[in-house]
Parts: sequence; structure tokens; C-alpha cells
Amino acid sequence: MSGSENMILVLAYMKLKEGKKVDLLEITKELIKKTRLENGNISYNLFNDSEDENSFVMVEQWESKDHLNAHMEIEHFKKFADAVGSILAEDLDIKEYDI
Repeated sequence: MSGSENMILVLAYMKLKEGKKVDLLEITKELIKKTRLENGNISYNLFNDSEDENSFVMVEQWESKDHLNAHMEIEHFKKFADAVGSILAEDLDIKEYDI
């Protein structure tokens, strides 16, 4: 990693429609497994809010913005992005942070 690149932390908040938790777990299974193998991925984890079963956050850590951008163009991410829209109660809320 060059001195000009920062590691990136991504928090992707998802608010699901009622009763869609199992659907989310199913469509993220392949995404998580394959993303963890991607070049530049440090960690990729899905967490369920302890007080709201319909609220989740995907916590991602990447070596650089370039690695994150490459992830968003890969087939398993595009497949997830196409599928998740139908089970969300609200738009994805995605925050990126330089580490």
C-alpha cells in the first residue's frame, strides 16, 4: 500500500421489510464467502441489530478505495445488489471512512 492510499471502512446499513431476515441471510451467504476471498479485502461481516431483527449492518474493511471499487464491479456483488432491493424497507445507508 502506497503512502497516499488509506484503508477504507464501509458501514452499509440495511433496514428490511418485516419477515425478510431469512431472505437477507440467504442472498448474503455467497456474497460474504466470495468477497472474503477478493484481493484487498481485510474483513467482511454482517451483523444483526440486537434490538431490531429487521436492521443489519455490513461492516467491510478494504486495503484501498481501488479495491472497494473493484468489489462493486464484481459479479457476486452485482447479483446481491440486484436481489437486495426487493427486501429493503428503506434505501441502503452506506458510510465510508478512511482509516
